[in-house]
Amino acid sequence: MKWHLKYLEVVHQLVLIVKEAQNAESKADFIHKFKIAAKEADELEYWLLLCKESEYYPNPKQELIIDLKTIIKIISKIIASSKR
Repeated sequence: MKWHLKYLEVVHQLVLIVKEAQNAESKADFIHKFKIAAKEADELEYWLLLCKESEYYPNPKQELIIDLKTIIKIISKIIASSKR
């Protein structure tokens, strides 16, 4: 699979999950949906780093990896602050 297609797929999933979280039925449901988003973001980070290290895939732009790490931190903060 081409990394840019995987990137678009996971970004699309993240947007959908966040939209679902906005309509969560409870606090626990909200947290659960963001945990799913965190897993999707972690998977995307894996794919981007794999592409970066592999000679068989095109190297993704460093900005994508930096932006994704920022998104992962935001998702983690949302989960942590929602548990309070």
